[in-house]
Amino acid sequence: MGVLGSLRALQGRSLPQDLPLLLLPDLAACLLAALVVVLVGRSRPALRAVGGAVCMGLLVARALTTPVPPPQAPAAGQGRLLVFVTLDTFRADHLGVIGGAPVPVETPSLDALAADGVLVSRAIAPVALTLPSHVGMLSGTPPLDLGVVRNGAMVPADAPLVAAGLSDQGWVTGAFVSARVLDHGTGLDRGFGHYDDVLGPLHVVRASLPGQLLAAVGLLPHTARQRRGDETIARALSWLDRQDPARDRFLWVHLFDPHHPYDAPAPFAGRYADTPDLPGGPDEMRALRERLGLGPMQLLGVPRDMRPFITAYAEEIAWTDHLVGELRGALPADATFVVAADHGESLIEHDYVMGHGGRLHEVGVRSWVIAAGPGLPHGLRRDDPVSLLGVADALRALAAGDGPAGVLAEPPLPLPDIFLFAGTQESRAMPGLPASALRVGWRQAELKQVVHADGEVLAWDLAADPDEVAPVEVELPDLRDRGLSAIDALQAAEAAVEEGLSADEAEALRALGYVE
Repeated sequence: MGVLGSLRALQGRSLPQDLPLLLLPDLAACLLAALVVVLVGRSRPALRAVGGAVCMGLLVARALTTPVPPPQAPAAGQGRLLVFVTLDTFRADHLGVIGGAPVPVETPSLDALAADGVLVSRAIAPVALTLPSHVGMLSGTPPLDLGVVRNGAMVPADAPLVAAGLSDQGWVTGAFVSARVLDHGTGLDRGFGHYDDVLGPLHVVRASLPGQLLAAVGLLPHTARQRRGDETIARALSWLDRQDPARDRFLWVHLFDPHHPYDAPAPFAGRYADTPDLPGGPDEMRALRERLGLGPMQLLGVPRDMRPFITAYAEEIAWTDHLVGELRGALPADATFVVAADHGESLIEHDYVMGHGGRLHEVGVRSWVIAAGPGLPHGLRRDDPVSLLGVADALRALAAGDGPAGVLAEPPLPLPDIFLFAGTQESRAMPGLPASALRVGWRQAELKQVVHADGEVLAWDLAADPDEVAPVEVELPDLRDRGLSAIDALQAAEAAVEEGLSADEAEALRALGYVE
């Protein structure tokens, strides 16, 4: 039809009100492409003309293909607001109301939220990795069943995502994530009318069609992989302010700040630097290096003193608590507010230094959930170990006005088994340490049983040994076979993810510290 014909096609067509904003990334990419064309072909007028026509055609095509939302009838009365906040890599013992951290970190905002609602102090994540754990929380389905066993995987189109169900019921849905491992390319955006994963201005350009073309030929560098939580919250609140308060609204906000690298802003940076009697001092690290038999090159990636890293992590926790308080304070008083950690972090325990994903110890897989809002009890605490997958049912019930359910409800007795797994992908702030091996496990109340890929079986009585220091003997003849079968399924799922991973995605994961 040609560019002029396309322009004529726009006449009389109903277009989205925010179309100029939607076209900004494409326009920016076209301007960048035009600059490249001018520099490359200064003496080639035909090349410049063709470049301009292509960019105009792309803009018109985007305008023609941008879906126009159907008109919505105004809702009667005041709509409900359900806000779900996920905090990445937030250890349970660093939550003040739970306690036990080596650093006396303060979390007044989250403690106040717990006092106003329900605290689930031992919600067990199926795996200590960001994407699989979030998929579990947002679908209620075990990540291994969906094939989402590591960051970089794709969420299946038939996964029962909470946002998709609420959207079908007429809810306005918005999501704001702070790390590339949760961007829309994972498929986690299904059901969200607005999915904000813009991690910097270059990300906007690169996500557009012209930007993708320029990136494919090496003319655009990699984009940012994460953004600070205050930026994410500002964008989330701006979006919320533009929504009709008469509509039911579901907002998901993801904060990545406690994940390494640890770089809390003032006044939180340095707050705990003088904490005495911390683990990870030079003598302890010397003994660790000897136990692991690290070679000269490996030693370069392991600091001689871990204490500055441990306090820096605590400072990120304090900063994140402050952000949660800022967000909650900006919401209506009748909003339902749910906060959950996706997993924890090993500081130095079990010779696993500043890492997660490769082990199944409590410091990594233990999470927590807090919920407060209309119809929820005040100051209720549940300490039974329950699956973090129950967050999905809790969100569905809260949206339906049914009260506590899922992870928030009193668990049935006997407590159901919780399946755990750790694949070959893990996050390590210290690259010099040896990699972990495949393993799966089952949590049965206070008994945790772990099967390794080599057939070794270990078990811990967490009631008597919460730090998992001394394994116990168990008589379960089928446990090894069941574990090895699960490891086979895990390996097959990992291979499928690896096969579909682009070089750009692999580089982005490495930049965030995720290694094999």
